[in-house]
Amino acid sequence: MTTNEIVKKYIDAWNQRNVTSLLELMHAGAAYYDAFWMETCVGRDLEQYFQDAVNEEPYWYEQVGSVINTGNGVVFRYSAHERKGRTIGDPIHFGAEILALRDDKIVNVTDIYCSTDQASLEEIAEIAAGRHGLPAHANRGLGALKAARIKESLSARIGKDRVFLDPDITVSELADKIGCTLDQLSAVLEKQFGTTPRAFFDTQRIEYAKELLESNPDDPDILEKVANTAGFRSIGEFERKFTDTVGVTPNSFWLRRKQNKSPENDSYSH
Repeated sequence: MTTNEIVKKYIDAWNQRNVTSLLELMHAGAAYYDAFWMETCVGRDLEQYFQDAVNEEPYWYEQVGSVINTGNGVVFRYSAHERKGRTIGDPIHFGAEILALRDDKIVNVTDIYCSTDQASLEEIAEIAAGRHGLPAHANRGLGALKAARIKESLSARIGKDRVFLDPDITVSELADKIGCTLDQLSAVLEKQFGTTPRAFFDTQRIEYAKELLESNPDDPDILEKVANTAGFRSIGEFERKFTDTVGVTPNSFWLRRKQNKSPENDSYSH
C-alpha cells in the first residue's frame, strides 16, 4: 500500500466515523498525540479515544495539498468542516498530521492544529519528532475534551436534576445519564474532585441535608424529613454519614442553627 493510499484510508475512516477501520490501520500499541490537548493515548485506550472523538466532534476532513514523505512516514495538511447531515460547511480549523509508519501500519500519529501558512510540512514533521509519549497519557481513553464535557454534564445532573436524591440510583445509571462509561466517570471524579463515585453521592446528599436543616429551624420532625428527602435509605444511615462527614450529629447541627436564628440572638440597629 502506498503512503497516499494509507492517508486516503485514514481520512476516509474519520469521515465515515468508523473506529474499526481506524484501528485496522494502526499498529499494535500505536500512539496518538493530540498537540492541542497535549495528550497521548496508547494501546487499548486508543479505541475508546477514537470512539469519543467521532462522537464528540463529527467533523468532515479534507486533505489540503500533497502528502509529503518523511524518513519514517508521511505528513499532510487537512481542513476540518462542520457537517449537518449531508451538508459540509466551511472550514472550522486547519491542522497537520504526521503519521509514523512501519510495515504499512501507523505506529504514531501527531495531530497539530495550525493555519495553512503557519509552517512548512517539513518543519511540522520536525516539531513532531520525539513528542510521542511525552505528554500526559489519556487514561481509559479519556481525553481532556471528553473529561470537560463529563464534568459539565455531571454538574448539570447534580445542580439542576439533583439525581443524588434518588437513594436507589447507581453509579452505572449516572454514567448512562451523562453519556460516558463507568470507568470514565470514576476517572473524572478522581481527577477533578479527588473522590469516588459513591463518596461523591454521599457528599452531595449531606450538603443538601445541611441546606434543609438550616432552612427549617423550627420543624421538630426535620431529621426524619431530611433523611427521606435527601436520598438516604434510613435515618440511621443519614445520622451516621452526616456525623462522620460534618463532625457533629445532624441534631446538634440543627440545634445550633435554631439557636443562632432565635430572636434573642438577633441584633438590631436603631
